[in-house]
Amino acid sequence: MALSFAEVPGARSISGTIRETFYDITFDSAYPTGGEAVDPGDVGLAAIFGLDPNYGQGLASGVAATSAYVLTWDQVNGKLQVFTTAGSGALTAHTHDLLIIGGQAAAGTDTVQAAVGDVIFGKEEAVNATIVGADSATKGGVVAASAGSVAAAALAEVTNGSDLSTLKIRARIVGI
Repeated sequence: MALSFAEVPGARSISGTIRETFYDITFDSAYPTGGEAVDPGDVGLAAIFGLDPNYGQGLASGVAATSAYVLTWDQVNGKLQVFTTAGSGALTAHTHDLLIIGGQAAAGTDTVQAAVGDVIFGKEEAVNATIVGADSATKGGVVAASAGSVAAAALAEVTNGSDLSTLKIRARIVGI
């Protein structure tokens, strides 16, 4: 199968020989590695100068979303590519370690208290305090991410053969 295109009524502009048209594009049930090919003839053009898939994405038939997608146009190869986070799906629960530096007196009479067993972290004065941009090694604070922590990751292309038949997007296509 391939992509299916439905021109958005009234969303066509012609300036000289350049045509700009909006299409609703529905994906099929077997995404190919490298992206879905878009032939200019699929959208009534001789050549595609640009395809902007960033005019909203949705799901056909009101199906609930299970992954977020980022779409890009590969101009060199004439393909619409779909990417998702490397560990697609919901963000897993995670924790952060908090380091409290011992042997340092708090300023003035306001004493910071940390009862590890009771998981209490507070101070005598009623006003909250935030250490902005603290170096946890010298001032305490949230410990930097380590192995197993949630960290930024590059997007990954949707795997070969993925069923994207519920993915429907709106794109602006410009060409002649």
